[in-house]
Amino acid sequence: MIHRVFSLSAILAVATILSAGCQGPGEVQPPANTLPAQFQATVYEVQAAVERLSALDGKALAKRAATAEELLGALSEIGASRILYRFDQPVNLLSETLQLGSHEPIVMGTRTSNTGQAINTVQYQNVGVIIRLSSSTPPKGAEGKAPEVKLSGELAALADSDVEILPGRKVKTTRRLSFEHSEELDYGTPRVMLAVSSTSTDTKQPPAMYVIRYVFHR
Repeated sequence: MIHRVFSLSAILAVATILSAGCQGPGEVQPPANTLPAQFQATVYEVQAAVERLSALDGKALAKRAATAEELLGALSEIGASRILYRFDQPVNLLSETLQLGSHEPIVMGTRTSNTGQAINTVQYQNVGVIIRLSSSTPPKGAEGKAPEVKLSGELAALADSDVEILPGRKVKTTRRLSFEHSEELDYGTPRVMLAVSSTSTDTKQPPAMYVIRYVFHR
């Protein structure tokens, strides 16, 4: 009886040939459980009087959100506006988590040394945004219907309070809020959602609204 010994590399090579033979020329099997898209999002902060912020409407703003810069211009008509974060990356719409953030120093107090030098007490706060994307494929029998994509997450941003530690210098506080929004997937169409800030109980903050513009591309 003759025993033949095959190397692992030879076995893998044969397996690759057999696997390739099961597919037609140029065929590539798509990965399972993915719904790919290019995700673009911009997070804005708008500060204005309460009555002006309460009048904001996401669908009305979406009509002026062809680009991130165009929406910034529309928001600047309401009050002081700025862009906090931007996303532009490929995602899996079935399940994806994105995060941007930083560790920011905050002056909590100040004192004067014997030599007259100002010494600050500094704490660091984590600020940023987490965005979660999720969707499910349409059920059988619903061919042609686009899936509904849910965007949810949390946001933390620095804000001024009404407490002064020095003339002209106010204590920084952190706004924290959660948001959630669902719409049917429509590639290339910008969506706009609004998130209201929760005001701190110990330091009064100026009113603010957070706006998220997002769009999916193929």
